[in-house]
Amino acid sequence: MQTRNALLSITMLLSIVVNCKRILIITPAPLHSHQLVFRPLWQALHKRGHELVLITIPINATLSNYTEIDFSFLKVTLHNEEFMSQHLSNSIWQVEKITLDLMNMINRETFEHPQVRQLYAPESNEKFDLVIVDVMLGPALCSFAYRFHAPLIGITSTEVYQYIRYLLGDLLLPSYPSNWEFDRNAGFNLPFWQRMTNYLEMLAYIYRWTYIYMPQQQEIARKYLSANAGDLFDTIGNMSLLFLGRSFTFTYIKPKVPNIIYFDSLHVTKKPSPLPKNLKQFLDGATEGFVYMSLGSTINSSCLPKEKLSVVVQAFTKLPYKILWKFEKEKPPRIPDNVFIMKWIPQQEVLAHPNIKVFVYQGGVQSTEEAIHFAVPLVGIPLMYDQGYTINRLFEKGVARRLNYNNLSDTDLVNAIRDVFNDKQYKENMIRLSDLIKDKPVDDIEKLVWWIEHVMRYNGVPYMRYNGADQPFYERYDTNIIAFLAIAIFMIIMILLFVLTECLYFIIRNRMLIYTTYKPGFHNMSVKEKTS
Repeated sequence: MQTRNALLSITMLLSIVVNCKRILIITPAPLHSHQLVFRPLWQALHKRGHELVLITIPINATLSNYTEIDFSFLKVTLHNEEFMSQHLSNSIWQVEKITLDLMNMINRETFEHPQVRQLYAPESNEKFDLVIVDVMLGPALCSFAYRFHAPLIGITSTEVYQYIRYLLGDLLLPSYPSNWEFDRNAGFNLPFWQRMTNYLEMLAYIYRWTYIYMPQQQEIARKYLSANAGDLFDTIGNMSLLFLGRSFTFTYIKPKVPNIIYFDSLHVTKKPSPLPKNLKQFLDGATEGFVYMSLGSTINSSCLPKEKLSVVVQAFTKLPYKILWKFEKEKPPRIPDNVFIMKWIPQQEVLAHPNIKVFVYQGGVQSTEEAIHFAVPLVGIPLMYDQGYTINRLFEKGVARRLNYNNLSDTDLVNAIRDVFNDKQYKENMIRLSDLIKDKPVDDIEKLVWWIEHVMRYNGVPYMRYNGADQPFYERYDTNIIAFLAIAIFMIIMILLFVLTECLYFIIRNRMLIYTTYKPGFHNMSVKEKTS
């Protein structure tokens, strides 16, 4: 019996060793909220026996078979007031350019890091069975998959650039609110001219990515990897899987290709930790309920312009509730006594507190998932990226109020907070949404781990690829057929009009000839009489 158990144990250990794979993970974004999402997945892969090499912010440096290349130095670049003000004051297209310039910078920093150089150097013998890339940081990083001849999986903690979806063959629908990058014209039942505007903007968007941004990314990849860079259009178009940090419960539903897989709430804790003593005392004392405000980890409240800070402070002065505010610098002037300020707040523990009534936030996906999990109604002030897109959907579901940042006034903020605080319907709708997001047939981490190992077992999943991704835009959307039919119908109509015109002209001319030929006394008239 003992011998059999020993053999079984040895067999299980050998199976783990045999199935152990080496994975390169590239997520250098120095954003705490985004890295927080990925950590449970990396830890699950490590527990499965896989060796991980991560380009990221250090979190588990002491683990064996777990190498981390530190990219926390990029925080200085992202968390400065100039970067914030650019995103808050420019148009959506200017923000797109700023974001993509930042993406190029992060990619160059990644390739130039000494430890990363050692990985891809021509003389390097490094081998990987899979490459996982945060695709929101730029297509150039996907060229590592080509360099190491490994399958590629894209991942993002939020929505992805719609052009990445486009390269995978996914639909871009300008007449439907499915594109977060066209947030200002999103909505159902749009009038014709607004849908026309969206369509033209979509064409311009595809043009910019195809002929401006992608060539820039290709140039970066070739600068560092030379012939080992591959063609980025092919590399991304042949991506095995794309993991998107989105839930169907709070996003707009749209058709998708099968190799795009959704997940959500990986980082949400099942058992919140105890609150700090001073914070717990403040929240426990808010027996009538309290309001919590945080703008996330990318945009800090302290980076808001003075006039916007003044609006928030004036609004808080007019509210009778206790307010917890995440403010990253010294306490701003004229803060009322009902406001408790902290530079860092354990957000999930606060959202789990029974006295919370309203969460005022910027619309970030991770904060949204946490609020839904703990059933906390929302007041959203979207600032950048897909935040407006998210809050629009939450507003439609009756769990949030949306405010416009550019036109924000203290009266609007006060009215929105009072409405959500006092109207029980918001809470009831959020409880239902919370039940929906928790009701799953399988844990998302288990699902993603299975797909990752499936890709490695078969060295890719080409059977899940949509062949229509190879078609140019005009073929994929049948615009060439529509144009041909439109021109053909136009030509037929023009020919018919020409024939009809000629027939009418022939009939009228013949009638005039008959009239002039047989009119009595016409030939007996003098020239002067005929012309008079």
